Amino acid sequence: MTKVTTIKTDPEFDMLIQPYIGPALVTQKKKLRKNKDLRYIDVYNNSLIMDTQKLCVLQALNYEYKIKNHDFADKDAACLAICITQLSRTDLTTSYRKFLIGREFHYRQQVQKNMHLAKADTKCRIATTIGQQYSLASASIYRYSSFSEALTNIYINDPALAKEILMDICTISLGNIVELSRLKTDELHAVSKAYFSADQHKITHDFIRFEAMQRYNTSDKNPVDHEKEKKLIDGAFGSWGSGDEGAGQEANVHPTTL
Repeated sequence: MTKVTTIKTDPEFDMLIQPYIGPALVTQKKKLRKNKDLRYIDVYNNSLIMDTQKLCVLQALNYEYKIKNHDFADKDAACLAICITQLSRTDLTTSYRKFLIGREFHYRQQVQKNMHLAKADTKCRIATTIGQQYSLASASIYRYSSFSEALTNIYINDPALAKEILMDICTISLGNIVELSRLKTDELHAVSKAYFSADQHKITHDFIRFEAMQRYNTSDKNPVDHEKEKKLIDGAFGSWGSGDEGAGQEANVHPTTL
């Protein structure tokens, strides 16, 4: 490990890391004060891959720190390692845990694709592997995948709103998250602005439609049946509760951690 003074951040890496808040943040600061061996930063390709807060704390306290370089095959492999490492945390919110499991499913597929394996695992096999790791049914892995894909799209255009959802501050159904992810950028920003201005922490189907569509031409000859659309979305994705328990079959893929 070598000492560094400057470092880059990457939005994709940052998205995968739940911020420390409250007691968890206090604990992290105490650990850094007491243990000099923890005063290092994980880096891949000159970008910070673990915990921007840690770097900020080290710099604020004027502590010398070192860089721990990771030689991953590619960025997808680095993201996979972040997901697995983050999922070992005990302070994850419910939404962040589901998001990271969904992202792990995505990155495992990408890593195998990038390796050009003659016989790569199928999506079903990967879902079974992850399900066994976290004691979940494969159906849950697929739902979490839909959740994570939708939230990734939201994060790209509005990180603040995505973080509200991931930190369990905002109450919103999976169907409405998917609907948010399908909005145009200006529509998403309109919903986000209204959400942060409102004295509530909830986004409903009606809230999305009102804030995103109110400024458009109301004389549309073919208006969308929003109630029917809502039922279709909710029916397609179901609830979080069903199928979230039950281990998958035995698998031979071993996690990689940082």
